[in-house]
Amino acid sequence: MAPMIELTDSRRTDLFRWNIGLTVLHAAQAALILALAGGFTIALTTTPPQGPPGTRLPDAETLVDVRIGYVVALFLALAAADHLITATVGRSNPTCSVASTASAGSSIRSAPP
Repeated sequence: MAPMIELTDSRRTDLFRWNIGLTVLHAAQAALILALAGGFTIALTTTPPQGPPGTRLPDAETLVDVRIGYVVALFLALAAADHLITATVGRSNPTCSVASTASAGSSIRSAPP
């Protein structure tokens, strides 16, 4: 079993402040991207093969045009939500364990009650 560590109050406060700060930063970035995003799109295309192997592929068909500004803003909004959840709901358990694995490095996870 992994060794148990307990977060000090000052460390928990620091983590809370960092997560709230990153929530605000990512939310502001998402709003800024939405405000500045132009109409730039990238077409998602497909070229399904028709005929036996070796047959020349037909011209690509556009499935959908993706507005990149919206996608980037969505990513940043999800990052903001993640930090907000980590700072509020995710901090309810003061005890954590540090587990070391060969493939993934170190990770911190909530300890069982």
